[in-house]
Amino acid sequence: MRKYAALLLLPLLTAIAAYAGVVVINTATGTGTYVANPVKFVEGSNANALGLPGVTIDVTITNNGAEADVTFPITHGKVWIIQPLNITNTDNTNDYYIWIKTDTPVTAPGISVARMYIDLNGDGPSPTEAVDLMSSSLQYVGLLSAGETAGVYLYFEVDYSGALPQDATFGISLYYSLTSEEPPT
Repeated sequence: MRKYAALLLLPLLTAIAAYAGVVVINTATGTGTYVANPVKFVEGSNANALGLPGVTIDVTITNNGAEADVTFPITHGKVWIIQPLNITNTDNTNDYYIWIKTDTPVTAPGISVARMYIDLNGDGPSPTEAVDLMSSSLQYVGLLSAGETAGVYLYFEVDYSGALPQDATFGISLYYSLTSEEPPT
């Protein structure tokens, strides 16, 4: 009798085991609607100007202001590159919270300080608007008001001893949001 009971339970156990391996998939769809970047890079007051004798501050803006490339002169001492580009808020209704992440930090030997200042108030660079270009952390800059433009300043301290560094390259990402919640990186 037990033999038959076990044989009767076998299909039931097989069915239970089959259900234990069931996977249910729910789906959702989404549609992204294109909108122009409300916060973008634009040329600053010293874009494509002479930086040092024979060396121009070259600024190229691409992808509707989403990308910028700046080439600038650097020498021994304390070097300011004043407003090679700006960050502008083309949205005349909303303010945007601004963060900068240094994706590629400055690592050139001989450079002890490398900073980017985002002048949100139009009063020149201030320590609260400084971004450390030698650190790869996400750094909050402040609030860019509706319809306003912030000037970008670059500052480097290059040691007087030794040869000049070949290149002081860096790469940044500009993050902006309608909310103050820190974005993921």
